[in-house]
Amino acid sequence: MNGSLSHFKAMRQRRKERIDASEHKFRKGKEKYATLNNQYKFPNPNAEEIFRVKKEIREKLRKERRINYIKWTLIMILILIVLYIAFSLFYVRTVKNLG
Repeated sequence: MNGSLSHFKAMRQRRKERIDASEHKFRKGKEKYATLNNQYKFPNPNAEEIFRVKKEIREKLRKERRINYIKWTLIMILILIVLYIAFSLFYVRTVKNLG
């Protein structure tokens, strides 16, 4: 029993310091956001600019979809060609072995 009380007190103190440090870290983060000036300066585009930006985004997406479609189509065609060659070679070997 010698020293167990002091060990227990030290353990409690370290635990309390760890908890305080972690709480302070989160509290400090909240304070940082709370003290910011929340006035954002976004541009106020008119209807024409909004329409133009939307149109550009749509065109980019169409182009991207088209490119992805072409890529996947070529990949599928290549896979089918490889499978055709593999099966045709396998079939030719089995027919030669049978006949």
